[in-house]
Amino acid sequence: NRWGYVHTRTPEQTEMALRRRLPPRHWRTYNDLLVSFGQHLCHPTSPWCSRCPLSAWCPRRGVRHTR
Repeated sequence: NRWGYVHTRTPEQTEMALRRRLPPRHWRTYNDLLVSFGQHLCHPTSPWCSRCPLSAWCPRRGVRHTR
């Protein structure tokens, strides 16, 4: 949601939206990458935008406070 790739309200809705848009053979890999990214950099409440390698391309939707 933060990147604007999907527009959902719950983790379950996000998973289903991503499954519709991504090739099935890559689901596990994408999931592992996105979960780790969310746990270490792109926290829901205060993301580490200053450390993010994608910050130049991220529209930061819904971000009110960053580190």
